Formats: sequence, structure tokens, C-alpha cells
Amino acid sequence: VLQPEKNNNTLYSRNIYAIYGIFKGENRNLGYQAGLRGEYTDRLITADEAVEDYTLERYDFFPTLHLSYQLPGENQLMASYSRRIDRPRGYYLEPFVTWTDMYNVRQGNPTLLPEYIDATEMGFIHSREKSQLSLEAYYRIKHNKVERTREVYQEGILLQTFTNVGTDYSLGLEALYNISLFPWWELNLMGDMYDYRIDSEGNGPSYHSFNWGTRVNNTFSIAKRVRIQFDGNYNSATVTTQGEDKGYYAFNAAVRSDFLDNSLSLVLQVRDVFSTVDRVSITQDVDFYNYYSRSTRAPIVSLTLS
Repeated sequence: VLQPEKNNNTLYSRNIYAIYGIFKGENRNLGYQAGLRGEYTDRLITADEAVEDYTLERYDFFPTLHLSYQLPGENQLMASYSRRIDRPRGYYLEPFVTWTDMYNVRQGNPTLLPEYIDATEMGFIHSREKSQLSLEAYYRIKHNKVERTREVYQEGILLQTFTNVGTDYSLGLEALYNISLFPWWELNLMGDMYDYRIDSEGNGPSYHSFNWGTRVNNTFSIAKRVRIQFDGNYNSATVTTQGEDKGYYAFNAAVRSDFLDNSLSLVLQVRDVFSTVDRVSITQDVDFYNYYSRSTRAPIVSLTLS
């Protein structure tokens, strides 16, 4: 039964026009690639309940530069700079209120701006016959950072929306090591640690945390066309402008078998084997405190034939 007071009619239109060019080449041991992309974005959001239309028209330019230098042996140095864009999802922009349960409502932000990421990276790769080591240092700046924020909607009821909270900075180091221990066992290790800071819009406060994560992946070839994979990962807690997102870890497993000269593949996958992925966030302000926990019905089993 249609309830007019809870009915919404919204039109969301977005057009993106882009042109780009790339120039690349080599000079002895030096490889280079430079690029530039220009974009024009035209966005319009209209809603029956809104008193105005929400428009966004802007030009953007995204330069990139990649350099590589081949060192003696199987060693390589790399450096790069790139500017990227991360546009908000459609429901981030919904101008109406949606009730999710008795104590929580959600509303998008039709004036939300996209995030722009400036990434500077420098890396080193060392390759051997059965292993490869990759080290990368990076500094990334995210402008117009988008966060889920909460505020009081009514007494005992919280409103979740999406806000451009400011600029965040990540300065860190990432390492990746891949090795074939035996013909039937391949091990992949990854670690990432970085200093993280958020500066609020205007003259607001800053928020700081030291974040890290790790991933271990094992692949076993138990037969000519049968492989088993086990992986585990951990992501540490991180600060937000209203509190903290807690850390979590997960274990996954999969079996893959190929048939008919590798033209047919069967994959059995089990995600979150021990049901440990529990996303916990704490948000608070002067007039509320919220502890939020979200977990899936794990383990999640899927069977894929391709």
C-alpha cells in the first residue's frame, strides 16, 4: 500500500565527457610514460520533496607520470605520480530519508563532492628465479574525503549521512614477497603500514592514527589440475572524524579444478571460514554515543563453474 508521506521520486542524471593522451618511450635503461586526462562532469539531481535542484558542473584535469629504471640483474626502480578521482555512489546522493530500523535513518547528501587523490610512489623490485620482492613507499593525499557521519535525528534515533569531512594524508610503506617454496607450494606475503591523518574542513581539529595490515596467501598444487588456496588477512583499527573503526581479521579457502584441457573450471570458495569479520565502529558527539557492530552470516560458500 502506497504511503504518500514515505514516497519519494528522485531523478539522478550524470554525464562525463573525457579526452586523454599518453606519451611513452624508452632511453636505454630508463622507461617513461606521461599522460593527461581532461574531464567535464555535468550532474543533476531533482526530487519531488526538494525545494531546489542540485547541480554540479566542473572541469577536472588528471596528470600522470611513471618512470622506471632497470638496474643490473633482475632489479628495477620505479617512481610515479598520479591524480585520480573517486565519485560518490548513487545512494550517497539521495536527498530523502530512508528508515533502516526503529533507531536509525539514512539520508544522502546531494551536494557531495567527489574525492580527488594525489598519489606519489617510489618502488623497488628484486626478482629471482623462484621469488620476487617488491618494496614501495608512498604519500597519498585525499581531498574532499567522504565519510559516513551520524547525528541525532530525533530523541533515541540517529541519522546517518555522507559528508566531505576534509583532507586525509597517508605516508607509508608496502612490501610484497612471493616465493615458490616447492613445485607444489607458492607463498605470498604482503604487509602495509602507514601514518594516517585527517584534517577537518576549515579550522577544525585533526585526527591521527598509525594503521597497518597484513595478508598471507598459500597456494598448493595437489594434482595436475587441482589447486587449493588458503589466505588470511588483518586490518588494524583506524581513526575517523567522529571516532574509530575497529580492526578485524578473516580467513578464506578455495579449491579450483580445471577440466577439458583447461576450458572448464570449477571453483569452490569459502569466505570468512571462522566467522571473524565483525565490523565495529564507534561514533560520538556532544549529544550521542553509538556503538555499531555488523557481521555477516559466515562462512559464505559459493560454487562457480566457468
